[in-house]
Amino acid sequence: DRATHALRYGAGLAARRRLGGRCVFASVGAADALHWVREEYPGPVDSVLFLFPTPYALDDGANKQLPSTTSRFMCCPATLRLAARARPRTLLFSSNVEDVAVTIRDSLVALDGVDVLTAPQLGVAAATTSENLEDAPLR
Repeated sequence: DRATHALRYGAGLAARRRLGGRCVFASVGAADALHWVREEYPGPVDSVLFLFPTPYALDDGANKQLPSTTSRFMCCPATLRLAARARPRTLLFSSNVEDVAVTIRDSLVALDGVDVLTAPQLGVAAATTSENLEDAPLR
């Protein structure tokens, strides 16, 4: 979220957790931030996180907030390559849209030096589907 109030909220949380100076929120695009990390950041990059709340652009022009890239959603393969070049220990992505998640996974598989692990390989339980949600215990 690039809204000013969201940036201030994140900065406030970081300060309360004594992460000031180690955790920075900036209102810039992913490509600009990754270029800066690669060229200016003095230490090793622990993690890069991509969250994908928005699905593909529709042919009728819906989802006008999406960038006009050939990938048709918020992150293109070039941005993923920039993230990989920053050499993070962990590159994470999450999406609530399956076709976006599959496309990003396939783009990451195509990158040299990137090992793609699935949730079960990381010991994370599979998400509960709507088919068995009624039987799931409430917590």
